[in-house]
Amino acid sequence: MKKNILIIFVLLGIFIIIYDEKKYRVVEMENPAFIKNTAFNYSEDLTSPKFRKLINKYQLDAVFNGETDEFKRMLLLRHWIKTVIKIEDHGDP
Repeated sequence: MKKNILIIFVLLGIFIIIYDEKKYRVVEMENPAFIKNTAFNYSEDLTSPKFRKLINKYQLDAVFNGETDEFKRMLLLRHWIKTVIKIEDHGDP
């Protein structure tokens, strides 16, 4: 029994010595310059009359009908857009 424990400790020690080498290295780098987003400087007011007109014209409330999860609502809207508007992924726009 003592011999088995000794063998286990020896094997464990050898294992630790063999796999104790560092498998990574640290490379010093400079961070890239921060570039502020200039494409979307503001958000649109979703309570504006133009959005209400779109909601009424296309009955967008019916697209989400009862869905409370925001991500699922986005997927439903995406699906609705795909069925209403023909979008060509390839070719000239």
